[in-house]
Amino acid sequence: MFDLRPDYFRLLVLPLLLPFVGGGFILIRYWKDNVSRYIGMLSFKPVIAYPIWFFISWSDWYNKVYDYHNPMLIAAFPLAPGILLTLSIVFLFRHFFKVDKLMWLFLIGDIIRWVNTFVFSAFADSDIVLDLLVFLVFFGLAFPSLYTIIALDVVRKRAVSQNTALETKPTPS
Repeated sequence: MFDLRPDYFRLLVLPLLLPFVGGGFILIRYWKDNVSRYIGMLSFKPVIAYPIWFFISWSDWYNKVYDYHNPMLIAAFPLAPGILLTLSIVFLFRHFFKVDKLMWLFLIGDIIRWVNTFVFSAFADSDIVLDLLVFLVFFGLAFPSLYTIIALDVVRKRAVSQNTALETKPTPS
């Protein structure tokens, strides 16, 4: 049914180490700040969504369905875990989108992950240029780590600026 070879394991586990550690760190260290918690959840999200996507995309039943139906429509199916998790996270933090525009930036970064997943799923078995497919695979594997590195930097700078702003406010007399 589902063959988990060492290559697949490396493709699944290694790219998710940094999102697991970094996203977990953001969630634990900066839990009190809503925007940082949102960023931490989006950074951690691939740890949950990618294994589900991987299982769907590499399973025998998906390949059988893919052969007999519209490939573009079927290629959208592996997006479901990521989209559902993102929509859940956005729903939880919907009130803060008006307050902090940074949340939109990280949502756009997450949508870029969806697009990459869709394009890869849609064209994995087609005759497109091999270089493009290799780029999509590399980008799809590297982007969660890059996203997490940016998230760690932004959250740290945000915390420092908020602490500085708190320290410089005059105390009421």
